[in-house]
Amino acid sequence: MPATQQSKHESHAFTLIELLVVISIIALLIGILLPALGSARSTARRLVCSANMRGIAQLEYQYNMDNDDWIPGLNTTGWKYEQPALGFSTEMLAGDTSSTTPTNSTDWISPILGETGLSANRATRLVQQFNNFGCTEAEFITTIYPAGLSGVPDATDFEQFQRRGILQVSYLMPQVFGAFGSDFATGVILPDGYGIRFGTGFNDGAKIPANYAPRLERVGRSPSTKVMFADGSRFMSEDLGLTISAQLGRTMTGPPLLGNWCANSPIVEGSTAYGRDPFNPNARAPDNQLASYRHNGSINVAYFDGHISSMTQLESYTDPRPWFPSDSIWDPSQYPNATQESIDFMASNYPGQTSVKID
Repeated sequence: MPATQQSKHESHAFTLIELLVVISIIALLIGILLPALGSARSTARRLVCSANMRGIAQLEYQYNMDNDDWIPGLNTTGWKYEQPALGFSTEMLAGDTSSTTPTNSTDWISPILGETGLSANRATRLVQQFNNFGCTEAEFITTIYPAGLSGVPDATDFEQFQRRGILQVSYLMPQVFGAFGSDFATGVILPDGYGIRFGTGFNDGAKIPANYAPRLERVGRSPSTKVMFADGSRFMSEDLGLTISAQLGRTMTGPPLLGNWCANSPIVEGSTAYGRDPFNPNARAPDNQLASYRHNGSINVAYFDGHISSMTQLESYTDPRPWFPSDSIWDPSQYPNATQESIDFMASNYPGQTSVKID
């Protein structure tokens, strides 16, 4: 090869130093871009979750309109299955029923999402709720407690999903909005004829009004400020264990375990989902908080007017008013397990008042 051609050929080759420089530049660019890409990905997931929650909130509002303002949940769609004296049994939830049948007496999601394509099979329907209709940042894989399947008629249906994996619980309703006030302590009868007995008091952070009933018209004077449901997972033991409908067929004298659909609000330090000192000895903090506050330390919150907004962990611990119906009584002397942030907030906003009626 002529010398002139050889020198031209050699001038186009990379030296080892040049190659290392290029690799270093690429590595530097990756280091700069990856956090930004991760943040953009997280933001996109939060927006998808928000849109998903907006759809569920709209369906719940439609349910309210179709059912004389009643809110789906334990007292309105599930409690009858805990009333063997009235001819009902939790065993009636097992196996193949209908797409709108609750999977557990506290399940408020199936009654409103069922007609959008949920399965008539209980196990499949529960998995669809968590895997197909859940939060896009809900990534923990849950475990069904073997003890929880003991004696359950459709245990084999759940076992097949146990092997394949089930995502964590995504959305929780504040349990107080599904309760009845003390005026209904002896039970009330809904149009379908079964009795209602589940109420709540200061043990859930604030005492709900005596005349409160789980109806849209009763949640508050401004539904846009009251939480319909929020991101949250009840973290149990070493994993996010699912409560299926734990001793099916038992005779109940009080409300069943809240399972996977309801929880105490974040202002309750003992909340299994949000609390820093969970009541349940099998719950672990801060793992429960990591599972619930999964949007960079925040949660998406759906309000009763259908809008969705973000709430930081600190904000959720601070203002108790969104988590209770209007006219609930806030009195930390009656409930020592409230977060210190909420006690300080109420003392600052209602100086000199030891007992406050929530707006």
